[in-house]
Amino acid sequence: FVILSLLKLEPLARNSVQGHNNKKSSIDLPQTNQLDASITNTTTTNITSRSKTMKTIFPKGSANTYNPFWLVTSKTRKIAITIIPKVMCSTIRNTMSITIENCTTKTNPGGVRCAEARRSGQKNFTYMEEQNYTTILILRDPFERALSAYHNSGTNPHIYTQHCKSFKDCTFDRWVDDIVDQLKPKVPPKRTNEFGGNEHFLPQTRIAQLDEMNYHYQLRMSSRQDLDFFFGLLGLDSIPEKKNKSKNSNKRTDMPNNRTMSKLASVYKEDLILWQSLLHRRQEGEELTLYDYWN
Repeated sequence: FVILSLLKLEPLARNSVQGHNNKKSSIDLPQTNQLDASITNTTTTNITSRSKTMKTIFPKGSANTYNPFWLVTSKTRKIAITIIPKVMCSTIRNTMSITIENCTTKTNPGGVRCAEARRSGQKNFTYMEEQNYTTILILRDPFERALSAYHNSGTNPHIYTQHCKSFKDCTFDRWVDDIVDQLKPKVPPKRTNEFGGNEHFLPQTRIAQLDEMNYHYQLRMSSRQDLDFFFGLLGLDSIPEKKNKSKNSNKRTDMPNNRTMSKLASVYKEDLILWQSLLHRRQEGEELTLYDYWN
């Protein structure tokens, strides 16, 4: 297990974050410059360049094997994003469906969620390359995502574990034990929605299907710059207001204990590697996340 030191809960300074990105632990997180050929096969250049350097969206004909279960597209803006549960998925889906595509129940297949490929009946996605679509992936600190699902389970009946219908039924530590059990299937699935268990706990890298789709931009939910850039691509001047704004405080009152963080790190190893690789674009004053307290 990862040895975590949570005795000091003061946030890391910016220069500490840089060194933090290169740390080694018992789950063997590689340095950022080692990631390009393995986990990340997509463009991660600074988004301020506003350039699309990658042309092939589906490598080696993977348009036929990519699972569009989480794909949301805008024909108006020629943008495609793989949304991830607990990573602003409802905000993104509703914005692209209702605000951008003007979906209505009467006029669109899939109703007010017509931008979702699984609801609109889309099966062939080669048009995305032919029409020069921009592909986007927005990621979240894996620790924050797991904790957010736990807190949200009290109001969202779709978020639950084997032994806990909501956070009222168990501690976060017990909740994580159930997640760990779910994420260790005997036979790895071939497609995202064949994984089994609750979709809110699926690793972000598995939902993203990085070997099936290339992304022009990989963005972070905790970066205001990244979110401004994404919603700017949609033609919006501001970020749709979130119902539950993430905490951004120098003092956390919801810190998981060492055992819980270690377990999460063990099942979200690739998510942590990918998250770590994106921190080289970090800006001063960015929102702090649980990853920043992970020593």
